[in-house]
Amino acid sequence: MNDESPALPTPSTPTISTGWMILGITFIIIWGLAHVVLLWLSFAGGLLLEILLGMFKNVTLPGLVINNPGTEMAWMTPLQIGVILTGLAGLPAGLAMFWHRYRKRLWLSFAGLLALGLAIDLYAIYRLFADSFQGLQ
Repeated sequence: MNDESPALPTPSTPTISTGWMILGITFIIIWGLAHVVLLWLSFAGGLLLEILLGMFKNVTLPGLVINNPGTEMAWMTPLQIGVILTGLAGLPAGLAMFWHRYRKRLWLSFAGLLALGLAIDLYAIYRLFADSFQGLQ
């Protein structure tokens, strides 16, 4: 009269592989550092481009005075915001490598942040050229 009931199965939780965790954290760090370098390089390149566009205007349109107060470096804020957003996109991408439970949400977050950051960066480039040639009509 041994009334033993079968043991209830315990809910299994997926184990996190140490290798995938190290890979994900390494990806987050490298992605973040790459975007810090990208921010400084894009700032330096944009500044040089703004100077060259100013010289181009003076050479091609001599005697034309274009006064655009407040438009100098107006492209820098959208550029910073865009690079910060694309840099932050690396966080959910790195977490998705080992956090299997929320992988779909993390990849969607990555795609959304990356797309938003790239759109803002494209706006910054548009703003750079638009402000450089403003007032030429």
